[in-house]
Amino acid sequence: MENATKIYRNKDGKWDVYHDEYDIIIHCESLKEQEKAREKLKKLNEMRWILVSERVPERYKWVMAIVKSHRWISDYGEPTIPDEEKTEHPETTFIAPARYGEEGVWQWFDVNEEVINLADCADEEDLGSPREEVVAWMSLPEPYKEEK
Repeated sequence: MENATKIYRNKDGKWDVYHDEYDIIIHCESLKEQEKAREKLKKLNEMRWILVSERVPERYKWVMAIVKSHRWISDYGEPTIPDEEKTEHPETTFIAPARYGEEGVWQWFDVNEEVINLADCADEEDLGSPREEVVAWMSLPEPYKEEK
């Protein structure tokens, strides 16, 4: 029976040939083991980066976030300061603890400065001031528990 052709119904409702060369089989000795395996797979699926454009976490729940600090220039627009004396700050990204608050404003914790900052990035570019925005987030892992 190993060489038998397998068929399945795809997402469009049409029948197609099933190819199993990339399948992974998890063998469980009991229903309890099967439930544990399902729970672990579910948790692994939750541990992924989620784009803010896809969805945001529940309000005020701490998560890990990818914060994008947009390019900006110190003293930009100041006519009395020569351009060569202005400092350009390049775009950077970093990971920080964050939470989503009221009216679409993110708060992220700066571990170096030990302060909470706001990441409320406007759509238009403003080279005269630093701007941060949260682009993706991930749930925090569950605390460690000793297995019994």
